[in-house]
Amino acid sequence: MDNKIYMEAIRNLESLYKSYLMTYKALLKENKIDEEFKKFHIRASLIYNAKIVFTNELLSDIELEAHEYSLRLSEVWFSYEALIPIFEKMNLVLEAKKSKHHSKNVNTIQDALKISRDPIEPTEPYGKANFFNYDFSNTWSVSERLAPDISLFIDNIKSITSEDKLRKKFHEYLYYLENSSLGAQKKLIRNAHNDISNRHDVHPSDVMCIAYAIRNQYVHAGEVISGTEDESKVKCEVIKSCYYFTLITIFTIAEAILWEI
Repeated sequence: MDNKIYMEAIRNLESLYKSYLMTYKALLKENKIDEEFKKFHIRASLIYNAKIVFTNELLSDIELEAHEYSLRLSEVWFSYEALIPIFEKMNLVLEAKKSKHHSKNVNTIQDALKISRDPIEPTEPYGKANFFNYDFSNTWSVSERLAPDISLFIDNIKSITSEDKLRKKFHEYLYYLENSSLGAQKKLIRNAHNDISNRHDVHPSDVMCIAYAIRNQYVHAGEVISGTEDESKVKCEVIKSCYYFTLITIFTIAEAILWEI
């Protein structure tokens, strides 16, 4: 991640967590925090504050960093899933969604990059990422609050794809995530890739579906990042970008939930 972008993301996260923690502690003193939210808080706070150190004899420094952030992103995603029972109690779990692109002849990301993105409509589920859909993210103005963080994500992608060889590796990585995904998740990654590559409006759910695909490869396929230096660099930066955005997202949502208590 570009150092300036990285530092800004860190500052945003630190400020958000400080605000969230202050609200959490105040409500805890008033005995207004239930056990489900406590579980989320403990898990999310542990990974936020985690110091991960490896004894490394197997991977390059960049591969090891990618492994660390894959682990971090997976833990953040599990924390996100811990919010789902809370969503359900608040009647905030909505129908899952997918793109209308199913009506067009789109079979690869290369094809997706040639078409415009259409609005999405309720239809079949596409995994746990479906809880972060367009209607829900408008609750509590989540999308508006995350707009600066979306901009940081996009700026970082631009910084790592400024060179032709790295841009090619970025596209190849998303092709790989598409091919490794199942069902409608493939289409969501194509659409996210289309938005990012063509500089359309990038929505939080675009980043979340990429984060979900990365997490699935780490958790379910046992992926260890390896390859050429350029491949590992691009993968590492995408994973780090998704990690910071997803962590900021869950604390943004969690703080908004606390405001409702």
